[in-house]
Amino acid sequence: QKKVKETRKNRSLVSAHLSTCLLTIANPLTLVGLVGVTAASGVGMQNLHAPQIAILVGGIMLGSSLWWLILSSSAEWLGKKLGTNLFHILNLIAGGAITVFGAWQLVALAHHVWKF
Repeated sequence: QKKVKETRKNRSLVSAHLSTCLLTIANPLTLVGLVGVTAASGVGMQNLHAPQIAILVGGIMLGSSLWWLILSSSAEWLGKKLGTNLFHILNLIAGGAITVFGAWQLVALAHHVWKF
């Protein structure tokens, strides 16, 4: 546990931000969402110049960063208010709900594919 605490101390906000950005970019749903947003806004149908593209990309980055800031700050605040034990119980409930939903989707898929 001591090594974990030392690692956390040595991490800067910039490295935390960059690792979060990389995690977000690695999410396939994020890529699909970005493609959908740009297609819906008609970006491919217009001749955009470099400043307009920079504004679009900057806006997406700013919005994503703001979302992560709000989400992580809210989770930290909620974790402090609820306490460690209750927060752990809520995490177990959420994990169980996600597991049940995933299993239900697998059964529905199997039913659709094999018609049983």
